[in-house]
Amino acid sequence: YLAEKYGCKAVVLNPAVRAARELAPHVGMMTSYDSDEPFDFRPEYIDELKTLQVESISDPARYFLMAAKGDELLDWMEMREFYQGAQQLILEGSDHGIADYADHLPRVLEFISS
Repeated sequence: YLAEKYGCKAVVLNPAVRAARELAPHVGMMTSYDSDEPFDFRPEYIDELKTLQVESISDPARYFLMAAKGDELLDWMEMREFYQGAQQLILEGSDHGIADYADHLPRVLEFISS
């Protein structure tokens, strides 16, 4: 969303191409990822995500996609299709958090600085 709004470069890491769709089943009381603190994930958050939805990217050259085939939450093929024409690094294995991100940092930095 921000890259489209401001016309800047973006590195996207296992992005939720349709965030509202992916998060809608999780509306309700949740627990924070890094603590046991409860929070209420409200239906209006889904509505807000819908207003931020980008239907297609305007300039693929501004994007670098890193997608892990081992992402246990999101479909890497959907990411690949959405960011068609962008520079892409499709990782065999890995996970949603891209645990081996540091191994790929040189490519990310190269894209950012070019």
